[in-house]
Amino acid sequence: MKPSIENIRCLIKFLPEKYVKSVMDEGLLYMNTLKYFRTYEDSDEALRGDEHEGLSASFLPEEIQMTVNGTKIEGIIGKVDSRPLHVDEIKLFCMTALTDDILKDGLVLDPRFSKFGDKAIVIEGQGLVSFFKMLRNSVKDDQSVFAIDSTFKTNGLVEYVDRILHHKELTVFHKFKEYSWQHEFRIAFERSENDGSFPLYIGSLHNIAYVKDTKEMLETKYGLKGL
Repeated sequence: MKPSIENIRCLIKFLPEKYVKSVMDEGLLYMNTLKYFRTYEDSDEALRGDEHEGLSASFLPEEIQMTVNGTKIEGIIGKVDSRPLHVDEIKLFCMTALTDDILKDGLVLDPRFSKFGDKAIVIEGQGLVSFFKMLRNSVKDDQSVFAIDSTFKTNGLVEYVDRILHHKELTVFHKFKEYSWQHEFRIAFERSENDGSFPLYIGSLHNIAYVKDTKEMLETKYGLKGL
């Protein structure tokens, strides 16, 4: 079953304390490029870039035929991946989403979140409605911002798929299962002025969000009856 945004109970942004003020005061959603997330280098596994970001498809070699200048390519080994050239400039802002599906059996967040920062900005309840409204209002009149494809989808939950078994198209709202511990929600769009990162300001979050220590978040068990 595909994840549904209607089932989100809570959105969390883990981040270093030095960035909390700008996010809470101005609603700064700092959007890095897809290339940044694909090529980021760090010795810590939790912070390492995902080399598979931006794939448009991943196929099983035994299920396809490839030809070059009319010559069939034989002996293909391993997955056959496709990535369009333009995707590296897609802008992304990533959060953690707690949904009905993952909360029904209870959840303790993965300790690797501690590597993202010592603070967590939390949005839940009616605050979620306000957040999505503020997000829409911040870009609706900006002619330089547009959706990444014909679906006009600019935000949503990531669907995690099996790298070995997957045999079809992919979008920026897909990742492979080794990242499923992140329970990721993404904001994604392109800009006509497309070079580099993009600071998106949606307005103060003080009335819709609160700040907690990451350590406390990781020591708490979450369920449908309470966050």
